[in-house]
Amino acid sequence: MFEFQSGLAPVVISVVAIAIAVVSIVMASASRLGRNGSGNPGAGSALEQKSNNAEAEIAEIYFRQLMKQTSSMKERGELDGANILQLQREDEMRAWGALESLKRLAPRELGVISEGFLDQEIEQLEQLLERTSNLPFAILSSGSYYLLGNAYHAVGEFHKAVEEFSRCVRLESKNAWAFNNRGFSHYSLGQYQQAIGDFNEAIRLNRKFAQAYHNRALTHLTLSNYKAAIRDCSRAINMNVGLPNPYIVRGLSYVDLGKNRKAIRDYNTVIKILPGYAETYNNRGIAQVHLKQYQKAILDYSEAIKLDPEFVLAYSNRGLALSSMRQLEEAVKDYSTAVNLDPQFAEAFHSRAIAYLQLGQNQQAIKDYDTAAKLDPQYTDAAKPPAISSP
Repeated sequence: MFEFQSGLAPVVISVVAIAIAVVSIVMASASRLGRNGSGNPGAGSALEQKSNNAEAEIAEIYFRQLMKQTSSMKERGELDGANILQLQREDEMRAWGALESLKRLAPRELGVISEGFLDQEIEQLEQLLERTSNLPFAILSSGSYYLLGNAYHAVGEFHKAVEEFSRCVRLESKNAWAFNNRGFSHYSLGQYQQAIGDFNEAIRLNRKFAQAYHNRALTHLTLSNYKAAIRDCSRAINMNVGLPNPYIVRGLSYVDLGKNRKAIRDYNTVIKILPGYAETYNNRGIAQVHLKQYQKAILDYSEAIKLDPEFVLAYSNRGLALSSMRQLEEAVKDYSTAVNLDPQFAEAFHSRAIAYLQLGQNQQAIKDYDTAAKLDPQYTDAAKPPAISSP
Protein backbone atom coordinates (compact mmCIF):
# COMPACT_ATOMS: atom_id res chain seq x y z
CA MET A 1 0.00 0.00 0.00
CA PHE A 2 1.14 3.57 -0.66
CA GLU A 3 1.96 6.04 2.12
CA PHE A 4 -0.27 9.06 1.53
CA GLN A 5 0.54 12.63 2.44
CA SER A 6 -1.65 14.25 5.08
CA GLY A 7 -3.39 16.38 2.47
CA LEU A 8 -4.80 13.21 0.89
CA ALA A 9 -6.21 11.67 4.05
CA PRO A 10 -9.71 11.23 2.56
CA VAL A 11 -8.19 8.79 0.04
CA VAL A 12 -6.85 6.63 2.85
CA ILE A 13 -10.17 6.57 4.66
CA SER A 14 -12.18 5.63 1.60
CA VAL A 15 -9.77 2.87 0.51
CA VAL A 16 -9.75 1.39 4.01
CA ALA A 17 -13.53 1.48 4.01
CA ILE A 18 -13.58 -0.59 0.83
CA ALA A 19 -11.19 -3.12 2.40
CA ILE A 20 -13.24 -3.41 5.59
CA ALA A 21 -16.47 -3.86 3.63
CA VAL A 22 -14.94 -6.66 1.59
CA VAL A 23 -13.14 -8.45 4.43
CA SER A 24 -16.43 -9.47 6.04
CA ILE A 25 -17.34 -11.26 2.80
CA VAL A 26 -13.95 -13.02 2.83
CA MET A 27 -14.37 -14.24 6.39
CA ALA A 28 -17.85 -15.58 5.68
CA SER A 29 -16.55 -17.26 2.52
CA ALA A 30 -13.66 -18.83 4.44
CA SER A 31 -15.95 -20.37 7.01
CA ARG A 32 -18.07 -21.98 4.29
CA LEU A 33 -15.42 -22.98 1.79
CA GLY A 34 -12.18 -23.37 3.75
CA ARG A 35 -10.40 -26.67 4.45
CA ASN A 36 -11.40 -28.46 7.61
CA GLY A 37 -8.29 -30.63 7.91
CA SER A 38 -9.78 -33.77 6.44
CA GLY A 39 -8.01 -34.93 3.33
CA ASN A 40 -5.33 -33.40 1.15
CA PRO A 41 -5.73 -29.74 0.11
CA GLY A 42 -4.75 -30.73 -3.41
CA ALA A 43 -4.64 -28.54 -6.46
CA GLY A 44 -7.75 -28.55 -8.57
CA SER A 45 -10.06 -29.93 -5.87
CA ALA A 46 -13.70 -28.82 -6.02
CA LEU A 47 -13.30 -27.14 -2.62
CA GLU A 48 -10.27 -25.18 -3.72
CA GLN A 49 -11.95 -24.19 -6.96
CA LYS A 50 -14.97 -22.83 -5.09
CA SER A 51 -12.71 -20.86 -2.76
CA ASN A 52 -10.77 -19.41 -5.69
CA ASN A 53 -13.98 -18.44 -7.48
CA ALA A 54 -15.34 -16.72 -4.37
CA GLU A 55 -12.08 -14.84 -3.89
CA ALA A 56 -12.03 -13.79 -7.55
CA GLU A 57 -15.54 -12.37 -7.23
CA ILE A 58 -14.50 -10.37 -4.17
CA ALA A 59 -11.40 -9.10 -5.97
CA GLU A 60 -13.50 -8.00 -8.92
CA ILE A 61 -15.77 -6.01 -6.59
CA TYR A 62 -12.75 -4.47 -4.86
CA PHE A 63 -10.99 -3.38 -8.06
CA ARG A 64 -14.24 -2.12 -9.56
CA GLN A 65 -14.85 0.02 -6.47
CA LEU A 66 -11.31 1.40 -6.66
CA MET A 67 -11.86 2.35 -10.30
CA LYS A 68 -15.20 3.96 -9.47
CA GLN A 69 -13.64 5.95 -6.64
CA THR A 70 -10.81 7.09 -8.91
CA SER A 71 -13.33 8.38 -11.44
CA SER A 72 -15.28 10.19 -8.72
CA MET A 73 -12.13 11.92 -7.49
CA LYS A 74 -11.28 13.05 -10.99
CA GLU A 75 -14.77 14.50 -11.39
CA ARG A 76 -14.30 16.45 -8.16
CA GLY A 77 -10.97 17.77 -9.40
CA GLU A 78 -8.90 15.79 -6.87
CA LEU A 79 -6.36 14.83 -9.53
CA ASP A 80 -3.38 14.10 -7.28
CA GLY A 81 -5.39 11.72 -5.14
CA ALA A 82 -6.97 10.12 -8.20
CA ASN A 83 -3.54 9.50 -9.74
CA ILE A 84 -2.25 7.92 -6.56
CA LEU A 85 -5.31 5.69 -6.29
CA GLN A 86 -5.00 4.68 -9.94
CA LEU A 87 -1.34 3.73 -9.45
CA GLN A 88 -2.32 1.73 -6.38
CA ARG A 89 -4.96 -0.14 -8.36
CA GLU A 90 -2.51 -0.92 -11.16
CA ASP A 91 0.12 -2.19 -8.70
CA GLU A 92 -2.41 -4.33 -6.84
CA MET A 93 -3.81 -5.78 -10.06
CA ARG A 94 -0.30 -6.78 -11.19
CA ALA A 95 0.24 -8.37 -7.77
CA TRP A 96 -3.08 -10.18 -8.13
CA GLY A 97 -1.97 -11.63 -11.45
CA ALA A 98 1.25 -12.85 -9.80
CA LEU A 99 -0.82 -14.48 -7.05
CA GLU A 100 -2.89 -16.39 -9.59
CA SER A 101 0.32 -17.70 -11.21
CA LEU A 102 1.75 -18.56 -7.79
CA LYS A 103 -1.31 -20.63 -6.92
CA ARG A 104 -0.55 -22.95 -9.82
CA LEU A 105 3.09 -23.42 -8.80
CA ALA A 106 3.06 -23.42 -4.99
CA PRO A 107 3.28 -26.82 -3.24
CA ARG A 108 0.12 -28.17 -1.62
CA GLU A 109 1.89 -30.03 1.19
CA LEU A 110 5.14 -29.58 3.09
CA GLY A 111 7.53 -32.28 4.27
CA VAL A 112 6.51 -34.82 1.64
CA ILE A 113 9.32 -36.48 -0.30
CA SER A 114 7.55 -36.19 -3.63
CA GLU A 115 7.13 -32.41 -3.25
CA GLY A 116 10.66 -31.60 -4.42
CA PHE A 117 11.25 -28.47 -6.47
CA LEU A 118 13.71 -27.76 -9.25
CA ASP A 119 15.97 -24.70 -9.01
CA GLN A 120 14.08 -23.12 -11.89
CA GLU A 121 10.76 -23.57 -10.07
CA ILE A 122 12.22 -22.08 -6.88
CA GLU A 123 13.40 -19.07 -8.90
CA GLN A 124 9.92 -18.67 -10.40
CA LEU A 125 8.35 -18.80 -6.95
CA GLU A 126 10.78 -16.18 -5.65
CA GLN A 127 9.96 -13.84 -8.54
CA LEU A 128 6.22 -14.30 -8.06
CA LEU A 129 6.46 -13.72 -4.31
CA GLU A 130 8.36 -10.50 -4.91
CA ARG A 131 5.61 -9.35 -7.25
CA THR A 132 2.87 -10.11 -4.68
CA SER A 133 4.22 -7.53 -2.22
CA ASN A 134 1.50 -5.04 -3.25
CA LEU A 135 -1.42 -7.43 -2.80
CA PRO A 136 -4.60 -6.01 -1.22
CA PHE A 137 -4.26 -8.45 1.68
CA ALA A 138 -7.57 -7.49 3.28
CA ILE A 139 -9.49 -9.28 0.51
CA LEU A 140 -7.47 -12.52 0.42
CA SER A 141 -9.09 -15.80 1.41
CA SER A 142 -7.57 -18.28 3.86
CA GLY A 143 -6.69 -20.48 0.87
CA SER A 144 -4.48 -17.77 -0.61
CA TYR A 145 -2.68 -17.24 2.68
CA TYR A 146 -2.19 -21.01 2.88
CA LEU A 147 -0.55 -21.19 -0.55
CA LEU A 148 1.52 -18.06 0.12
CA GLY A 149 2.80 -19.79 3.27
CA ASN A 150 3.67 -22.91 1.30
CA ALA A 151 5.44 -20.84 -1.35
CA TYR A 152 7.50 -18.89 1.20
CA HIS A 153 8.44 -22.18 2.87
CA ALA A 154 9.48 -23.69 -0.46
CA VAL A 155 11.92 -20.83 -1.12
CA GLY A 156 13.33 -21.00 2.44
CA GLU A 157 11.67 -17.87 3.87
CA PHE A 158 10.33 -19.65 6.91
CA HIS A 159 9.54 -16.56 9.01
CA LYS A 160 7.31 -15.22 6.25
CA ALA A 161 5.74 -18.65 5.85
CA VAL A 162 4.80 -18.62 9.55
CA GLU A 163 3.22 -15.16 9.10
CA GLU A 164 1.08 -16.32 6.16
CA PHE A 165 -0.07 -19.51 7.89
CA SER A 166 -0.95 -17.41 10.96
CA ARG A 167 -3.12 -15.17 8.78
CA CYS A 168 -4.74 -18.30 7.36
CA VAL A 169 -5.68 -19.74 10.77
CA ARG A 170 -6.96 -16.36 11.97
CA LEU A 171 -9.51 -16.56 9.15
CA GLU A 172 -10.04 -20.30 9.44
CA SER A 173 -9.30 -21.59 12.93
CA LYS A 174 -10.13 -25.21 12.05
CA ASN A 175 -7.69 -25.53 9.15
CA ALA A 176 -5.61 -28.50 10.29
CA TRP A 177 -3.38 -28.30 7.22
CA ALA A 178 -2.41 -24.71 7.99
CA PHE A 179 -1.45 -25.63 11.57
CA ASN A 180 0.51 -28.61 10.27
CA ASN A 181 2.41 -26.54 7.73
CA ARG A 182 3.05 -23.68 10.16
CA GLY A 183 4.46 -26.30 12.49
CA PHE A 184 6.77 -27.50 9.73
CA SER A 185 7.97 -23.91 9.15
CA HIS A 186 8.58 -23.54 12.91
CA TYR A 187 10.52 -26.81 12.75
CA SER A 188 12.64 -25.47 9.88
CA LEU A 189 13.46 -22.42 12.05
CA GLY A 190 14.57 -24.66 14.92
CA GLN A 191 11.51 -23.58 16.96
CA TYR A 192 10.70 -27.10 18.04
CA GLN A 193 8.28 -26.43 20.90
CA GLN A 194 6.18 -24.11 18.71
CA ALA A 195 6.27 -26.81 16.04
CA ILE A 196 4.99 -29.47 18.44
CA GLY A 197 2.24 -27.08 19.57
CA ASP A 198 1.06 -26.64 15.99
CA PHE A 199 1.21 -30.37 15.23
CA ASN A 200 -0.78 -31.03 18.41
CA GLU A 201 -3.46 -28.61 17.23
CA ALA A 202 -3.54 -30.15 13.75
CA ILE A 203 -4.03 -33.60 15.33
CA ARG A 204 -6.70 -32.25 17.69
CA LEU A 205 -8.60 -30.95 14.67
CA ASN A 206 -8.13 -34.18 12.72
CA ARG A 207 -7.31 -37.34 14.67
CA LYS A 208 -6.53 -39.22 11.46
CA PHE A 209 -3.99 -36.71 10.15
CA ALA A 210 -1.09 -39.03 9.32
CA GLN A 211 1.20 -36.27 8.03
CA ALA A 212 0.87 -34.28 11.27
CA TYR A 213 1.76 -37.37 13.32
CA HIS A 214 4.80 -37.86 11.10
CA ASN A 215 5.89 -34.22 11.44
CA ARG A 216 5.53 -34.36 15.21
CA ALA A 217 7.59 -37.57 15.14
CA LEU A 218 10.30 -35.82 13.13
CA THR A 219 10.42 -33.09 15.78
CA HIS A 220 10.65 -35.67 18.57
CA LEU A 221 13.51 -37.35 16.67
CA THR A 222 15.36 -34.04 16.42
CA LEU A 223 14.91 -33.57 20.18
CA SER A 224 16.20 -37.14 20.77
CA ASN A 225 12.79 -38.26 22.05
CA TYR A 226 13.13 -41.51 20.13
CA LYS A 227 10.35 -43.50 21.79
CA ALA A 228 7.85 -40.67 21.27
CA ALA A 229 8.96 -40.46 17.64
CA ILE A 230 8.40 -44.19 17.15
CA ARG A 231 4.91 -43.98 18.70
CA ASP A 232 3.88 -41.14 16.38
CA CYS A 233 5.35 -42.86 13.33
CA SER A 234 3.48 -46.07 14.14
CA ARG A 235 0.22 -44.09 14.40
CA ALA A 236 0.89 -42.44 11.06
CA ILE A 237 1.66 -45.80 9.43
CA ASN A 238 -1.56 -47.30 10.80
CA MET A 239 -3.48 -44.44 9.18
CA ASN A 240 -1.63 -44.50 5.85
CA VAL A 241 0.58 -47.50 5.14
CA GLY A 242 1.66 -46.00 1.80
CA LEU A 243 3.19 -42.83 3.31
CA PRO A 244 7.00 -43.31 3.20
CA ASN A 245 8.04 -40.55 5.61
CA PRO A 246 7.02 -42.25 8.88
CA TYR A 247 8.98 -45.39 8.00
CA ILE A 248 12.08 -43.24 7.45
CA VAL A 249 11.77 -41.37 10.75
CA ARG A 250 10.96 -44.57 12.65
CA GLY A 251 13.98 -46.24 11.06
CA LEU A 252 16.25 -43.39 12.14
CA SER A 253 14.81 -43.60 15.66
CA TYR A 254 15.37 -47.35 15.81
CA VAL A 255 19.03 -46.87 14.79
CA ASP A 256 19.52 -44.32 17.58
CA LEU A 257 18.07 -46.84 20.03
CA GLY A 258 20.34 -49.60 18.69
CA LYS A 259 17.46 -51.53 17.10
CA ASN A 260 19.10 -51.81 13.71
CA ARG A 261 17.23 -54.86 12.42
CA LYS A 262 13.91 -53.09 12.98
CA ALA A 263 15.35 -50.04 11.21
CA ILE A 264 16.33 -52.17 8.21
CA ARG A 265 12.79 -53.56 7.99
CA ASP A 266 11.42 -50.02 7.85
CA TYR A 267 13.96 -48.97 5.21
CA ASN A 268 13.03 -52.06 3.16
CA THR A 269 9.43 -50.85 3.17
CA VAL A 270 10.47 -47.37 2.05
CA ILE A 271 12.44 -48.86 -0.84
CA LYS A 272 9.33 -50.77 -1.97
CA ILE A 273 7.31 -47.53 -1.91
CA LEU A 274 10.06 -45.25 -3.29
CA PRO A 275 12.73 -47.36 -5.01
CA GLY A 276 14.47 -44.30 -6.40
CA TYR A 277 15.04 -42.46 -3.10
CA ALA A 278 18.82 -42.49 -2.55
CA GLU A 279 18.74 -41.40 1.10
CA THR A 280 17.02 -44.62 2.14
CA TYR A 281 19.84 -46.78 0.78
CA ASN A 282 22.34 -44.58 2.63
CA ASN A 283 20.34 -44.92 5.87
CA ARG A 284 20.01 -48.68 5.47
CA GLY A 285 23.76 -48.86 4.88
CA ILE A 286 24.37 -47.17 8.24
CA ALA A 287 22.20 -49.76 10.00
CA GLN A 288 24.10 -52.53 8.19
CA VAL A 289 27.42 -51.10 9.45
CA HIS A 290 26.13 -51.14 13.02
CA LEU A 291 25.45 -54.85 12.52
CA LYS A 292 28.97 -55.24 11.05
CA GLN A 293 27.45 -56.31 7.74
CA TYR A 294 29.95 -54.24 5.78
CA GLN A 295 29.50 -55.86 2.39
CA LYS A 296 25.75 -55.24 2.51
CA ALA A 297 26.43 -51.68 3.59
CA ILE A 298 28.77 -51.13 0.64
CA LEU A 299 26.07 -52.40 -1.72
CA ASP A 300 23.57 -49.96 -0.22
CA TYR A 301 25.95 -47.00 -0.43
CA SER A 302 26.76 -47.92 -4.02
CA GLU A 303 23.07 -47.95 -4.91
CA ALA A 304 22.64 -44.54 -3.25
CA ILE A 305 25.53 -43.19 -5.35
CA LYS A 306 24.09 -44.73 -8.50
CA LEU A 307 20.82 -42.90 -7.84
CA ASP A 308 22.57 -39.66 -6.84
CA PRO A 309 26.16 -39.39 -8.15
CA GLU A 310 26.75 -36.26 -6.02
CA PHE A 311 25.62 -37.82 -2.74
CA VAL A 312 28.55 -36.74 -0.57
CA LEU A 313 27.58 -38.66 2.57
CA ALA A 314 27.19 -41.90 0.64
CA TYR A 315 30.78 -41.67 -0.64
CA SER A 316 32.10 -40.92 2.84
CA ASN A 317 30.04 -43.71 4.42
CA ARG A 318 31.14 -46.20 1.77
CA GLY A 319 34.71 -45.18 2.51
CA LEU A 320 34.18 -46.00 6.18
CA ALA A 321 32.74 -49.42 5.32
CA LEU A 322 35.65 -50.11 2.97
CA SER A 323 38.10 -49.07 5.71
CA SER A 324 36.44 -51.52 8.09
CA MET A 325 37.13 -54.25 5.51
CA ARG A 326 40.77 -53.05 5.18
CA GLN A 327 40.19 -51.98 1.57
CA LEU A 328 42.07 -48.77 2.30
CA GLU A 329 43.01 -47.67 -1.21
CA GLU A 330 39.39 -47.92 -2.33
CA ALA A 331 38.34 -46.06 0.81
CA VAL A 332 40.75 -43.22 0.01
CA LYS A 333 39.15 -42.90 -3.43
CA ASP A 334 35.72 -42.48 -1.85
CA TYR A 335 36.93 -39.95 0.73
CA SER A 336 38.63 -38.03 -2.07
CA THR A 337 35.42 -37.92 -4.08
CA ALA A 338 33.57 -36.69 -0.99
CA VAL A 339 35.97 -33.80 -0.33
CA ASN A 340 36.05 -32.89 -4.01
CA LEU A 341 32.26 -32.59 -3.95
CA ASP A 342 32.31 -30.75 -0.60
CA PRO A 343 35.65 -29.12 0.27
CA GLN A 344 34.24 -28.12 3.69
CA PHE A 345 33.54 -31.72 4.75
CA ALA A 346 35.89 -32.04 7.72
CA GLU A 347 34.90 -35.58 8.65
CA ALA A 348 35.88 -36.92 5.22
CA PHE A 349 39.32 -35.26 5.49
CA HIS A 350 39.76 -36.80 8.93
CA SER A 351 38.70 -40.25 7.73
CA ARG A 352 41.04 -40.03 4.75
CA ALA A 353 43.87 -39.03 7.10
CA ILE A 354 43.33 -42.21 9.12
CA ALA A 355 43.32 -44.29 5.92
CA TYR A 356 46.53 -42.61 4.71
CA LEU A 357 48.15 -43.29 8.09
CA GLN A 358 47.23 -46.96 7.90
CA LEU A 359 48.70 -47.07 4.40
CA GLY A 360 51.94 -45.57 5.74
CA GLN A 361 51.47 -42.33 3.75
CA ASN A 362 52.27 -40.05 6.68
CA GLN A 363 52.69 -36.73 4.87
CA GLN A 364 49.30 -37.02 3.19
CA ALA A 365 47.84 -38.00 6.57
CA ILE A 366 49.35 -34.93 8.28
CA LYS A 367 47.96 -32.63 5.61
CA ASP A 368 44.44 -34.09 5.97
CA TYR A 369 44.56 -34.02 9.78
CA ASP A 370 45.48 -30.33 9.64
CA THR A 371 42.74 -29.55 7.11
CA ALA A 372 40.10 -31.34 9.20
CA ALA A 373 41.18 -29.41 12.31
CA LYS A 374 40.95 -26.08 10.48
CA LEU A 375 37.48 -26.88 9.16
CA ASP A 376 36.07 -28.23 12.43
CA PRO A 377 37.53 -27.54 15.92
CA GLN A 378 36.36 -30.94 17.19
CA TYR A 379 39.25 -32.49 15.25
CA THR A 380 41.86 -30.16 16.78
CA ASP A 381 42.83 -31.81 20.08
CA ALA A 382 43.06 -35.37 18.78
CA ALA A 383 43.69 -34.49 15.16
CA LYS A 384 46.95 -36.42 14.85
CA PRO A 385 48.15 -39.52 16.75
CA PRO A 386 51.23 -38.89 18.93
CA ALA A 387 53.44 -40.75 16.46
CA ILE A 388 52.78 -38.12 13.77
CA SER A 389 53.93 -34.53 13.94
CA SER A 390 53.83 -31.70 11.45
CA PRO A 391 57.11 -30.83 9.72
